[in-house]
Amino acid sequence: MIARFLGPDAAPIAAAAFGIAGPVVDDAVVTTNLPWHIRASALRTKLGTPHVRLLNDLEATAYGALVLPADKLHALNVGVARTGNRAVIAAGTGLGQALLFWDGARHVPVATEGGHTDFAPRDAVEHDLLRWLERKYDGHVSYERTVSGHGLVNIFTFLDEHAHMPVSAETRRRLEHEDPAKVIGELGTTGACATAVAAVERFVGIYGAQAGNVRAGVHGEGPLRAPDERDSGLDHSRSRRGVARRGARRSGTGGELRGPPPPNSLDRGPTTRYVRPHEPPSAR
Repeated sequence: MIARFLGPDAAPIAAAAFGIAGPVVDDAVVTTNLPWHIRASALRTKLGTPHVRLLNDLEATAYGALVLPADKLHALNVGVARTGNRAVIAAGTGLGQALLFWDGARHVPVATEGGHTDFAPRDAVEHDLLRWLERKYDGHVSYERTVSGHGLVNIFTFLDEHAHMPVSAETRRRLEHEDPAKVIGELGTTGACATAVAAVERFVGIYGAQAGNVRAGVHGEGPLRAPDERDSGLDHSRSRRGVARRGARRSGTGGELRGPPPPNSLDRGPTTRYVRPHEPPSAR
């Protein structure tokens, strides 16, 4: 893969960094959702440089969030920006999370595996969803089982099989022959399938809830922001309510949530990221 990327006439490599979906342990990564074992030592030999670093992909995203231009951001809620910790969250093939702690002079990105924390249902439907997922996965259910590409498929399948919501023969054909997450996202955002709409709305609501959890976990007080991308056609009131429902913290100093948040997000204190459910899964 690296050889194809560089091509036959590549200039010498002075240094390289790789953002990889999985925890970096002893300068190596066993990827979470791919059967890859990546070693920095092998890459140093391959590239001919001692300067190779492996990072968790959300740690790499956190570094990028620090330099995202202000005019590329859209506020998800009103708040007062303060110096302090931040965080990023990104759904793709899996659910990645990272924090950026403030050391008094700068933000330092730190990788986490927070997407694998226990899924917490918010209402009767999600309690049923949790029990359904527990049977499917033989026990533990993480947020990644609901907020990811396959998580969107899980929610849709639950609504189909458990709630018996209608699914047309044409939709079933497409789900069988195309990327199901992409199909569900497309049908849900265009309104062409009521069950897909319900799945996407539930997905966005859970995503917002976990974004709120991440924000609370880093003692976040400032506004949540997102890459300015407002053309998804989604009603994101569910994600705003999910972020706002923080128990005793729900009326805290973070400010009033307003305006439809875009499906993508990176913040500026703390940062939260949403991705379009109908986009092809990322490298997570």
